[in-house]
Amino acid sequence: MFILILGFLVGFLISFIPGFHPNNVANITSISSDESFFYILALYAANSLLALSTAAIFLVTDDRTGFLQLPFQKLTRKKSFGYAIALLMTSSVISLFFTLLVSPLMMFLYPNLNGLVFYMPIFVACFSAYAIVTERNSLIALLYFLLTGVVGYFALSSLKQPHLVMFSSLFGLPTCVLFLLSNPSARVSLNLSHFKWSIRFIMKKPYLIAVALFLSFIAELIPAVSSDSQLAFLASPFVSGDASMLVLVSSISSSHQLTTLVALSSIQTTRTGLAKNISLHGIPSAIDFFLYVILACTALGLGIFFLRGIDIKHLKPLALLGITTVFVIIFLTEGSQGVIFFTAFSLLGFFPMYFHTRRFTGMGCIIFPYLINHLL
Repeated sequence: MFILILGFLVGFLISFIPGFHPNNVANITSISSDESFFYILALYAANSLLALSTAAIFLVTDDRTGFLQLPFQKLTRKKSFGYAIALLMTSSVISLFFTLLVSPLMMFLYPNLNGLVFYMPIFVACFSAYAIVTERNSLIALLYFLLTGVVGYFALSSLKQPHLVMFSSLFGLPTCVLFLLSNPSARVSLNLSHFKWSIRFIMKKPYLIAVALFLSFIAELIPAVSSDSQLAFLASPFVSGDASMLVLVSSISSSHQLTTLVALSSIQTTRTGLAKNISLHGIPSAIDFFLYVILACTALGLGIFFLRGIDIKHLKPLALLGITTVFVIIFLTEGSQGVIFFTAFSLLGFFPMYFHTRRFTGMGCIIFPYLINHLL
């Protein structure tokens, strides 16, 4: 029980540090114990829904090239900040419960569909080409994809924890820096009317939850295409409205965390850092799915009380703490080589903000090496 509570507290606290992914903490603070499975499960559960909400708060001042940032920012201009946060939180919880409800069906389907993995390199190549072609400036998008891909190729073969370096610098650090340089004045204000409106909105468009569940399900069969933004991009042509897109992205994010555990239990597939870290200590069961949902919702409920009334500008020290901590961890674990790659990816992380291309195109750091290894 102590290990479970410790993992919950660690996951809860890092939810308030922008750019600091739970994978970073799970790798560093891994406990050598028979109960490590419950420590990491609780860490991820406490972080899964709450971190999405706190990230949205920081992203209010971020660029306008992401699938979460864009609808969230537009919605905060039309309605109050509280409505956007409540919609994000409500859709996350609802999608998580529906994912738990259909998890037995997923457990049955995954083994029967795992053979499709053979065709996935072709799908990933087509997805990447489509994402680049549909950009406003395809040449810029292609350049960004190739730059991150080449650097990612060498990082994967040179570093002990390449994903820690790549994702914290390519996606996390730019968010923190822009937040530190901004002058935010929004105050987190949440009340019951915000959540009532959110529930009514989602009830009018239940298909958004269904689409999120489907995309989260197939993500475990598609290598290198598993980020929430990538999955939302697949459905974006069929979804209109900022509120609808926000529901879709947040639902995918929360649902995907649980489908990762379901796939790990069913076919022992590890597509995400969550599954990889947990698989080192055990395979989750159906009871663990329930435990994950309970802990995630508990953390979100506690987080609401912490976030209410907070002025965003007072969260700047956390952004600085996030940058500093990640840099120190990378220096201690990877040495000067890790710092070089961290610097390179950090510079590339600002590319989409100044050249107006989608941030998830930077997933070329994973997709490009995957295609090189499987198609050539």
